[in-house]
Amino acid sequence: MNRSVCRAITLLLCFACLAMSVGSAAEPTGNSAAAWRFVSIPDFLNSDVAYPEPKWDSALDCVLSAIKAEHPDFVVVPGDLVMGHWSGSRDYLEKQAATYYPAWVKRMQAHGLKFYAAVGDHELGDNPWKGQKRQFVPYYEEAFRRHLRMPQDGPAHMKGLAFSVVHKDLLLIVLDVFEQDENGEVRMDVSGRQLAWVRDVLERGARNRHVVVVGHVPALPEKPGHPGGGLSLEGGAESELWRTLEKYAVDLYLCGHRHTVYIQRKGDVHQILHGSSPNKQSNFNYLLVNVFPDRLELELKRIGTILAGDEGGPYKYANRIVKISEQTKRKGFVSVGKMTIRKDGTAKRFEYESGVFRSRFRDWDAQP
Repeated sequence: MNRSVCRAITLLLCFACLAMSVGSAAEPTGNSAAAWRFVSIPDFLNSDVAYPEPKWDSALDCVLSAIKAEHPDFVVVPGDLVMGHWSGSRDYLEKQAATYYPAWVKRMQAHGLKFYAAVGDHELGDNPWKGQKRQFVPYYEEAFRRHLRMPQDGPAHMKGLAFSVVHKDLLLIVLDVFEQDENGEVRMDVSGRQLAWVRDVLERGARNRHVVVVGHVPALPEKPGHPGGGLSLEGGAESELWRTLEKYAVDLYLCGHRHTVYIQRKGDVHQILHGSSPNKQSNFNYLLVNVFPDRLELELKRIGTILAGDEGGPYKYANRIVKISEQTKRKGFVSVGKMTIRKDGTAKRFEYESGVFRSRFRDWDAQP
């Protein structure tokens, strides 16, 4: 079967999944004329995937078609777009970045999806950063800037890495949570000039009705006083960043990295940790946020996948075949939880309506 025929078949599957998703996508409730939407998909794709890539295309076309069918104004990606294990040499890093970042961007563009992406640990070569690996961090940052072309309004030393966007009645702030000090150490923190910039943006953005902040790693660990598995921001709930989010009544802190779902609240700020690693886990999930003048309606949706094939050695996950069965495609994404943040002046009310927003929720303010 030649390449053009393969692409034609993939497009037919994409259109079929799109038609199914349009029919099943929930319309915003309430004052729909004033409502709009965005979608969060952390850790998408967390692999070095070419475009086109026959081992992934059918599944990814189905997923992105379903997201497109939600009619989002934009998509937020809280880091880990690529695998990023490119630290062999600067030439190798540049070659890999020039291959996999444009492929990632073209796939999103092919589905008509505007996106805002944060830096994840894989965009910097993957943790830990030891020995010579530290010297590659600035090259990784430059590659991300060059290929992703994010807004340039961030602090001077983080242009294109940390940035903000005002969209209708929402202020979106995207952080670079990986700060490298003068000794080359990489710390999970938002401090110094970046923190001052965040405070300035929040101060100037007070007129916006809703505020969403995005970073790759969680700020709140899964248990109070315990850092949990993987990476998390230094200081956690006592960090200057989290205190700033509380002070300015930020609505959501969206993050990923853990490839799981966990919802936490401290003060009036909710941390929504979600996402999946499609090369290692048998599902995709995304968070749909319906934005109204007086509330945010959140819904987490999931679809099952099938993994096949050999990994091809450590971190060669793109050699795997990722599929979605025809039966699952017909069923489409399934809602696994809903939540609403209602606002009355400066007050907020929270409704943990169903699913993961109840079973995976932790209220820090209720901790002993």
